[in-house]
Amino acid sequence: MLEELERYGASAGTYRRLRPGITGLWQVSERNCISYDDRVALDVDYAQNVTWRSDLLILFKTAITVVRLTGR
Repeated sequence: MLEELERYGASAGTYRRLRPGITGLWQVSERNCISYDDRVALDVDYAQNVTWRSDLLILFKTAITVVRLTGR
């Protein structure tokens, strides 16, 4: 949504170049216990530092989150 995209500031273009997925860094990092601004910071950090290793780590953390049922 456009009003949410404004929170990304100068990093909005970098964030928009990412392909959408089914999981992400903030989804496996305290999920609903962090502020929206912290979610934005995690998204921006991921967008600026994409590696196959970080993607594998996110997938691993996603599996753990699903098994533990902590992703509600």
